[in-house]
Amino acid sequence: MKKLLFFCFIILSATFVNAQAVNTAYLCLSNGDIVLADLSSCSSTVVATNTQSMFDIAQGDSATTLYGIRDTELYLINLNTGNFTLLGSLTIIGHSGSFRVDSLVKEQNGVLLGVNKNGQGELFRIDVAALTATNLGATGFNSAGDLTYFDGDLYLSATNSELVQVNVANPSASFLIGSMASSGFGNVFGVVTIITANPCSATPTIELVATGGRTTKFVDVTNGNTTNNCTSFSPSDIFGAAEVTSDILCPINVEIIDTTRMSPDPTSYCSQATTTLSANADPTVALGTYSYEWREQGSTMIIGTNSTLPININTTTVYECTITDSGIAPPDNFAVDAITIIVEPMPTWTPLGNIYVNSTYTLPGITGTNVPANSAYYTGPNGTGILYNIGDVVTELDFITNPVTLYIYGDETNGCEITGQFDLEFVDVQLTIAPGGIQDICAGETVTLTATPTPATAYGTYTYNWTDSQNTVYPNTDTIVFTATVDTTVAVMVNDSGVENGVDMGFDMTDFNVLTPVDITAITDQTATSTFTFPTINGTGLTTAERYYTQPNGMGTVYDAGDIVNASDFTTLPVTLYMYDTNGACEDQESFVLNFDTPISLTVSINATANDFCAGEITNLTATPNPAMAQGTYTYQWVEQGTTAVLSTGNTLTVTPLVNTTYECTVTDSGLTTNNTATSTITINVIDVPVIDVINNQNSTTTFTFPTITGMNLSGNEMFFTQPDGLGTAYNAGDVIDRIEFASYPITIYAYDVNASGCSDQVSFNLVITEDVIIPEPEVELFHVPDYMTPNNDGYHDYWQIEVLEPSVQFSNIYIFDRYGKLLKQLSIDGPGWDATYNNNPLPSSSYWYSFEYTYNGVTVLEKGFFAVKR
Repeated sequence: MKKLLFFCFIILSATFVNAQAVNTAYLCLSNGDIVLADLSSCSSTVVATNTQSMFDIAQGDSATTLYGIRDTELYLINLNTGNFTLLGSLTIIGHSGSFRVDSLVKEQNGVLLGVNKNGQGELFRIDVAALTATNLGATGFNSAGDLTYFDGDLYLSATNSELVQVNVANPSASFLIGSMASSGFGNVFGVVTIITANPCSATPTIELVATGGRTTKFVDVTNGNTTNNCTSFSPSDIFGAAEVTSDILCPINVEIIDTTRMSPDPTSYCSQATTTLSANADPTVALGTYSYEWREQGSTMIIGTNSTLPININTTTVYECTITDSGIAPPDNFAVDAITIIVEPMPTWTPLGNIYVNSTYTLPGITGTNVPANSAYYTGPNGTGILYNIGDVVTELDFITNPVTLYIYGDETNGCEITGQFDLEFVDVQLTIAPGGIQDICAGETVTLTATPTPATAYGTYTYNWTDSQNTVYPNTDTIVFTATVDTTVAVMVNDSGVENGVDMGFDMTDFNVLTPVDITAITDQTATSTFTFPTINGTGLTTAERYYTQPNGMGTVYDAGDIVNASDFTTLPVTLYMYDTNGACEDQESFVLNFDTPISLTVSINATANDFCAGEITNLTATPNPAMAQGTYTYQWVEQGTTAVLSTGNTLTVTPLVNTTYECTVTDSGLTTNNTATSTITINVIDVPVIDVINNQNSTTTFTFPTITGMNLSGNEMFFTQPDGLGTAYNAGDVIDRIEFASYPITIYAYDVNASGCSDQVSFNLVITEDVIIPEPEVELFHVPDYMTPNNDGYHDYWQIEVLEPSVQFSNIYIFDRYGKLLKQLSIDGPGWDATYNNNPLPSSSYWYSFEYTYNGVTVLEKGFFAVKR
């Protein structure tokens, strides 16, 4: 195979090609240079430079490459570019000691040999692709720097300038030839074989050359003696060398030509290849005689021995031809070439059925097997007519007829053709909505819309795209239900799954004008006396054309609001009358029965939630007229009997009487001209409420005697209790208790009284019973809280207010409550006080709570208590 490299090698510059000649070798120098040395003229040319030197170099797998080694790192050196490429670090196999191979030689393509500088001079076989160095055995001689083949034997420059012949099969059988040292030449690093003459003969003239320092000498391989060659000619010390071999100096090459295609490249045939292959040797004239061996690649069987080989095949096959020149010594006497004859099967096309498209059609890829790259669409068969490429977009206007037949055609240089055809038809759909056009519709009304396509039958399946101006989502069916809310346009387009681009075909729409619904307010059946006046028709969405009719749906005799009728206007009584209105799309109708009769005398009755009340309690009065339905409209007027001040104009009145009071209500029917009023009265009996006088907080020593409960309107059954509202333990006035009566103090005691009508009052006070003398109250009185008030406008005690005795005291949050805890008033200390009213209504005599906060000397205190209102 190395002969084939010559074809690539001839592209190098003439200077470099001519430099690789007899008497030349590659040297690696201590300064990192690789030079091509001419040992006949003792000159050198730098071909590559590295930042660090190689320990040794060896011939590469091509004329333009060398291998280099440094420690365990293996390099590939490109002689064209001068670049060094690190292939990687070697993995050492079968050796665990020190590894430093500084001698290298090519055994075959991809395989190198090297000897260890350390240890026992182990011989390693290096696999370039696997980056492994396998120990073959110890030679017993440590490497000084180089290996070379000479007349088929392997020689090593060993330490101490010794020349050693290495036995590759049995490294331990390696032996010493002799010493290469001589006067002034005592540090020999390398040996290399050079061709000095007849490079292309079967027996070229060769010499073994030793390198030491910057000097080279010829070596006698029988004893190791050296003679002068080139002295101190190298620019730097020589570390190693690599051969320029005869396959580089005298290459042969072969090129296989397909005589049918006249090409050395892989050639293609359709279905069957019948041709002759020709092996053309370079040089055309052999040094001896060319012999030929033809094989199918991968087979050892020889199928031809001439320079040409006829073939007739139907499958792709790779053929190899090896030529050998009997006039050149092996292994440089042969060359190999290969050619691939490609047999392509006949192209097949995945056919298209007839295509139905809408509007436009993008011509799809032409699929199948072995489809020619130039396959396209044509309007005529076999590549005739107008050409359209894959991806072109066509419309109906591009063709004379619809449908149109399109043809598939493509061919290859090997004669393969692809053909086919299909029909292309452009289709559309006409779509109609029912109901269509402009439709008036009543808000809230539903309408069923139906889309009808033409043609009625789809090529695939019809689905529908309904939309409206309100972005409503509809099903993709041909019928939808639309509910009107605002003016809306409903549109539809149709999809046909059997049509290419069959989306949103056809179009139709319906505009809906949504009208406000008409809603007439119903009236009850009517009974009139002598005449009946038609009232105004009320409702929403009325058009102002609403009227009364004697028949449904706006039929029969017509009456307007305000018209007056009597019994003689109708043939039968009672009569059903209809209120009807329409705006064209929305309509409404209500009916009622009218009869004429003697009117019922107007009366009114008054009811109360109860007739007996405790003073200050709220009661509701309700006036109920009869008949319940007025001829016109009922109006109400409430007064206290004997007064003229109007208390209410509604049918109810809410009062809080403090004394027995009679209330009067007059009802008027605006529809009557006579007997149109009625008056009724009701008397509310007010029961006096017990009012217990305020009892101050009590402090007692050892025992306590319950005092007499005083007040107004007391029932005589008033008592003291430990819980509010007459609950807990009861005590009578005069009862004496001692300190152990209660577990802790102060305790709240309630004075409570309720009369037979359920009117009650209570006051409370805090009781403290101690064993010691009660600490007297502070000498300074800060303020005074009144125990009672008499709001009778006599100028005395008409207002309840705190009397401030110490100006530095500050007051806040002054509240008045009734005995049920309802907030009645919030006071300011600077105001006049409370006038015993609520919402401007006077409150009855009773006990009322107060609470407030005061701050004195930086201390804030919450104060609570009771006082009495006496009227």
